Amino acid sequence: MRILFATYEVAPYFQTGGLGEVARDLPNALGKFGVKTTIVLPKYKLLKLPNKTEFIKNLDIHFAGKTEKVGVYKMNINREKNLYLISHPFLLDPRNSKEPVLMFVLFSKTISQLILNQGKIFGNFDIIHLNDLHPAMVAYFLKHSDIINTPATILTIHNLLYQGPVERIKLSQFLDINFGSEGWTSLLEQGIINADYITTVSPTYAKEIIKTRKGANLRKILQQKQNRVFGILNGIDYRLWNPQTDKLITKNFNINNIFEVKQENKLALKKRLKIHSDSSLPLVSFIGRLEPNQKGIDITYEMFKTILSESICQVVLLGTGNEIWAKKMGYLIKKYPKRFSFINKFDEVLSHQIYAASDIILIPSKYEPCGLVQMIAMRYGTLPLVRKTGGLADTVKDGINGFVFERYSSTELTRTLRLVLKLFKENPEKIAKMRENAMKEDFSWDKSAKEYKKLYQKLIKENK
Repeated sequence: MRILFATYEVAPYFQTGGLGEVARDLPNALGKFGVKTTIVLPKYKLLKLPNKTEFIKNLDIHFAGKTEKVGVYKMNINREKNLYLISHPFLLDPRNSKEPVLMFVLFSKTISQLILNQGKIFGNFDIIHLNDLHPAMVAYFLKHSDIINTPATILTIHNLLYQGPVERIKLSQFLDINFGSEGWTSLLEQGIINADYITTVSPTYAKEIIKTRKGANLRKILQQKQNRVFGILNGIDYRLWNPQTDKLITKNFNINNIFEVKQENKLALKKRLKIHSDSSLPLVSFIGRLEPNQKGIDITYEMFKTILSESICQVVLLGTGNEIWAKKMGYLIKKYPKRFSFINKFDEVLSHQIYAASDIILIPSKYEPCGLVQMIAMRYGTLPLVRKTGGLADTVKDGINGFVFERYSSTELTRTLRLVLKLFKENPEKIAKMRENAMKEDFSWDKSAKEYKKLYQKLIKENK
């Protein structure tokens, strides 16, 4: 089985978010089950490529009323996976703020032309797997081509918030499309309409975007295709996130010695961050974007103001984002220097050390398509306190491997954290059992890859 995996980013060559990790890890896991993956990515100027790329050929792509020369390059990664790069001046900057939608249309049109000329460059594929809005128009171009037997397409929605809104008049100048009465709104919309299957990165998120307001302006379209929408939970790389072998943490541990060693990791972290080393207080952490529209930093800040004044825990926050919220967190540092630490940057080493040292990690998201923080935290015996939404609802079981609250409010978050801190103080045996449950959870990519392979097989059979 051969899959073409089209993406805007892939770690470690270029990454802005979780999609980069998915594009690296899922193809690796699929390879274990006999699925060969070819990844296609724009050839950005800032790509960090370890190997030399091989120039394949230039393609003539009709775009913006003229013929554009678009280069195709190849880099071999391993036996089961290789990388193709699409090169054009329009695709050099991944943060092209001037014409990002047209940039992705050119990317999609080039991929489509390569697919429609199967065997000449790419080879033949069974499934075209598209990720988010960036290559979504591939599904449109394949569906509207003159060739009858085109490969089946799957579109994975990693976050419905980002859709690639289009200006119909401007887009019509760049494409041979007669819009007619079609109600075009975005690139993602056209991907959803034209793809054979839609997947999301968790089962609950699939239900939410079909049945609730989280589907936003695309809810009706998703409802029309709901029998072809599937939720498959993302995974994490257990080679990277493993407390027994992690070289970035102070001291390694396993399920049998977690209590003693976590205390050592906690003391080392507090010393590094210059927090008062009070071992009697649980350590609460937050790792993520300072973003109120999704990540819940607004209700987290209000909760911090209350909890820190009560001297019942110590708090570490690692994250970047909104400057307004960063300044607010700065105020808390001045007021509670011995109980609160805020690190306003991305620091991979520190993130590992926080996971290893923390007792509780906060993920109070408004919505969360999947979420990786809770999976990583559980691997390190750190109990997640989450809001019941998306992938958080699929992975965290209240009182079993973490803690869950439902209503999005600082009052509800504060109430729940107080109860959790009380449990840490009064029932350490219960906490020890929950840590054990959390560390035994299987969120490996192998589990996800098996589900994707089944879905691929189902679609191939249907497409014959």
